[in-house]
Amino acid sequence: MRKTFVFAAVALIALSACVSKDKYEKELAQVKLISSEKDSLLKDVMATTQFIADVNTELGKVRDAKAGKPVMGAAGELPNASPAEQRAQMLDKIKTLTERVNAAESRLAASRQRVAAITGDNASLKAQLTQYDSTITAFKSIIENQKAEIASLSAQVSALQGENVTLKAEKAQLTTEKETLTSEKAALTTERNTVYYVIGTKDELRKKGI
Repeated sequence: MRKTFVFAAVALIALSACVSKDKYEKELAQVKLISSEKDSLLKDVMATTQFIADVNTELGKVRDAKAGKPVMGAAGELPNASPAEQRAQMLDKIKTLTERVNAAESRLAASRQRVAAITGDNASLKAQLTQYDSTITAFKSIIENQKAEIASLSAQVSALQGENVTLKAEKAQLTTEKETLTSEKAALTTERNTVYYVIGTKDELRKKGI
């Protein structure tokens, strides 16, 4: 009887140990998954931030080109691209940037849902979720700043386009005025070089005052 009790107790302890080990391994796997989610989001945010920095650099090149300063084209840019072509490239990159930020925002929300589902009612994992929420809040703030930077980049490119349109209009007006002046000059030159002949006898010419 006593031996049976001892065996039962040992079996119960062994079972408890197995359950505790399984629970520990499960929680460890969940914590690793949460950490992986955070690392993935951090990479997204850093990549987007770097992309914004690159776009800012290229926008500076467009401004330098407009000011007549020599600039070096980066990889992927059109060789000897005109300011208009550079602005078109910039708009494409800003569009891509907007799509990336929107996608990052969607991934942020989806990741939060996954982590919340993992934690369930587990107290220790809820502490992890609280930390994760702090990370998400920080990332959301970064994303909002990125959106503001994108809006600023778009406004700057639009301003450059507006200046370009104005310059084109002024150039067209100057060209028209130049053509008008050229035509008037040609007309005056023709008039000054025109020779008139009057035919008549000497008496007829005297009567006409010639």
